[in-house]
Amino acid sequence: MTFKKGNKLQRLGKGNYKGIYIDKKCVFCGKEFKVYPCLNRIKYCSSECFHNSKKGITTWNKGLTKETDQRILRYSEKKYGSKSHFWKGGKSFEPYGIEFNRKLKGQIKKRDDYTCQKCSVKEKDIKWTLAIHHIDFNKKNNESSNLITLCRACHAETNYDRQKWVKFYEKFMNEVKT
Repeated sequence: MTFKKGNKLQRLGKGNYKGIYIDKKCVFCGKEFKVYPCLNRIKYCSSECFHNSKKGITTWNKGLTKETDQRILRYSEKKYGSKSHFWKGGKSFEPYGIEFNRKLKGQIKKRDDYTCQKCSVKEKDIKWTLAIHHIDFNKKNNESSNLITLCRACHAETNYDRQKWVKFYEKFMNEVKT
């Protein structure tokens, strides 16, 4: 084997491996070949064998058959949009009330001391701004008693089992008032 100037072996110090080879067997054609110890992960005797071994293999599906592709497709069709078990009738597409603006959000954050009311992380300690969450999930109800400051992680939790979170935050807000 010949090595061009500036290749990996020369950078590693070709002189250290002078005359020392490892015997390998090509995984494609089975031919015996020799490599330097620092190149022991080479599996093919030539680039031709490497490219021939890859012909006809599509890497995008990672070896999945048509049957498994169809099963995954059927699952993903059930998972999105109105076919999802999380679907709430398109509520996330409803517009917010006109009162729900920066000023109101700022007032709620100030009231909550710029702190997530569930995990107590402060806005100054994280890289993003805190979110204002509608406790009853009604985007038109912008009463301060219905709004609470949450970080992204705690706000994301509210998307699952909504009734549980409505009860949790209503109870929380009642305790805060008293």
